[in-house]
Amino acid sequence: MKAVSGNFGMKPPVVRTMSTVDGQWLQRDLDVDYCWDNTRRPVLFGTAIDKIVKENGSANVLFLEIAPHPVLQSYIQPAHQSHPSTEPESPCAKTLGNTTSSSKASAPS
Repeated sequence: MKAVSGNFGMKPPVVRTMSTVDGQWLQRDLDVDYCWDNTRRPVLFGTAIDKIVKENGSANVLFLEIAPHPVLQSYIQPAHQSHPSTEPESPCAKTLGNTTSSSKASAPS
């Protein structure tokens, strides 16, 4: 993978980043080795979400999903609601997506 990628000009993150590779705050470069680990190891999404909410308090967290369909909300909300200080509002905000009530994606015509 390294030989093919040439690291694609990857740079270290400029904001604090939670890793779903190990469920900890990122303390390494987002390089080819990290991407390779991310594809080969189990995704610790729930662990990462839980750690963010525990450290920051559920009322102080907003997850912004940048995707055409808000798929991750169904994983974020249960982790968020498992904390006693959780506010009733959703901790998720979507930025893109279908505005219809249908959850099925349609192919472009």
